[in-house]
Amino acid sequence: MKMHLVAAALFLAVSLQNAWALPDQVDTPQKTYESSIDAAVRNKLYYKASSVEFSLLGGTMPYDLTVNHYNLGGRVTWHITDHFAWEILDYQYLIPTVSSFTQDLVQDTTKNVQRLDVVKMKSIAMSTFLMSPFYGKFKFLGNHVIYFDMYTLLGLGAANTETVTYSVSNQNGTSQGSAWPLGFSFGLGIKLFMNSAMGLVIDFRDYVINSSAYDKAVLRSNYTVSVGLSFFIPPL
Repeated sequence: MKMHLVAAALFLAVSLQNAWALPDQVDTPQKTYESSIDAAVRNKLYYKASSVEFSLLGGTMPYDLTVNHYNLGGRVTWHITDHFAWEILDYQYLIPTVSSFTQDLVQDTTKNVQRLDVVKMKSIAMSTFLMSPFYGKFKFLGNHVIYFDMYTLLGLGAANTETVTYSVSNQNGTSQGSAWPLGFSFGLGIKLFMNSAMGLVIDFRDYVINSSAYDKAVLRSNYTVSVGLSFFIPPL
């Protein structure tokens, strides 16, 4: 019985290997390059070294109860190698609106809110270092092979913020003015390569900004989830 199970397992392993294997290629520049760097994943759609990438994204900040933030933005990235890149500019334009939670809170006379400061993010500009330690491929819907990269990031920059003060007696709010406080970002993301020219990006970032509220500036997290498209420009 055990021998039958072992034989069945070996047969299944061989079948899966044959199903996932790509046909042998003749010698090509890409195959030679992959051999020279001992690439773990062969037949990649796109090698990033010395290339430029443009990204267009949209998203939201899901964990801010006081302000609804929706972001539209773009990024320009220069890939130093396949695993390290400099995101020269990460610019996000934000559309902030006061949430129903804030409105209900200041309108509820039983709460007697004397002061509620909310920070509206208007735009963010960062320059970021990216590292892509993991990449691979998986099979999807039959014979479709999806290539992907996973990356982590750390950036520095600033944000245009506006602090607005609300209270029971001032339900429309009073702006304390706009400023450009410094901050940093960190996070991770995944990039799915649709072809050699375009990919789908899913990105999770925390923009930590030294924003002002209640007459005090402190570092505050602004968790952002973004989805978009990246366009790859091969090296000249």
